[in-house]
Amino acid sequence: MTFSDRVHALSEEELDALTAAATWYANYASRDVIEQAGDASAYAVEQRRSYLALVEGLRKLGIMVAVPEALDRAPLRAA
Repeated sequence: MTFSDRVHALSEEELDALTAAATWYANYASRDVIEQAGDASAYAVEQRRSYLALVEGLRKLGIMVAVPEALDRAPLRAA
């Protein structure tokens, strides 16, 4: 069973619960991502990439999550 098949198998209630949890996490994690915005370490860069992927996925589902301004200047490549 592919990932797409598993997603399609979810009920509307289950999808709502997953998007609510992801939205909560995106808002919660934004503080950590902001604190490390200037950090060019591989860990911090990957954390930013993962956070931005989550935000983009939520946007594709119609959920608008603001990206902190501090990330506009944050490196997306490890030093």
